Amino acid sequence: MGSRMVRDAFVLVYKNLRAGAPPLSSREGERPPPLSLRERGRYSIGFQVELTFSLTQHSRDTQLMKSLVEHLDCGRYIERPDRFAGVFTVNKLKDIEEKIVPLFNQYPLQCVKSLDYADFKRVAEIIKDKGHLTASGLDQIRKIKSGMNSGRNHG
Repeated sequence: MGSRMVRDAFVLVYKNLRAGAPPLSSREGERPPPLSLRERGRYSIGFQVELTFSLTQHSRDTQLMKSLVEHLDCGRYIERPDRFAGVFTVNKLKDIEEKIVPLFNQYPLQCVKSLDYADFKRVAEIIKDKGHLTASGLDQIRKIKSGMNSGRNHG
């Protein structure tokens, strides 16, 4: 796939994401959680906070998804075992701060997913400022996490 085709395909996927196009699966539980809190005794606060950006697309977009890894110079692409989809994920905080956040700041989401992104960005900022290492910061992250994705009150 030539670079122009990759760019055009990425623009199409991104426009669908911005417009709130339905995800590959309509079942909320199939999306990887962007934030996990794991109880770990070896950490001073007793928990490890992990932030992950992920984007899932149909397997027909495998080449595009792999090109994201190359173009953004971060993350990885994993094909699902059912081979119907694949997931582009970024776990490194530095890559999230320097590549993912600026991308979505420059091209903001125009759908309900923008609310989850705002929460995601808030947690990234808390982690960057080392707030996740304090009890109050961890409580703040827990509160944000409880309102993300299916926990959000759209009321």
